[in-house]
Amino acid sequence: MLSLAFTMIYRAIIGGLAVLLGSVLLLGQHADARELPAEYTPKSKCDTVLIEFYWDKCSACKQVAPHVATLEKSMASKGTRVETLEIYQGNNGQLARDFGVTAVPTFFLFGSDGKELKAYKAGVFQPADINNEVTAYRKTHGCK
Repeated sequence: MLSLAFTMIYRAIIGGLAVLLGSVLLLGQHADARELPAEYTPKSKCDTVLIEFYWDKCSACKQVAPHVATLEKSMASKGTRVETLEIYQGNNGQLARDFGVTAVPTFFLFGSDGKELKAYKAGVFQPADINNEVTAYRKTHGCK
């Protein structure tokens, strides 16, 4: 009886970890299928766009909000536009589903060609990482 209970708990934990790991791997890869919607297209070859999916009732979203605001100000000088999309407004929910968003906040960084450069999930979001990614992108595209 104890062995059966242990086996069931073990399978539940392993199954949950597999789903979680699968989500992280899916978000971490450069997915060719994710392209920036036309309304957010950067204006020049040096520009990038950071899309944040959030929910106004999400405590993690509220915790990263000041960092996102700071990032938005610092990245504007590098040609990065930050778009914050509330998942329950307008077509944002469908866009979040199209992007495979399973948790909020989730961030996607896109290059000037509209292709995804990187995805950042809640708990993994570090403004310095995004800043470094944008700097590297600009450098490889011959931008200051």
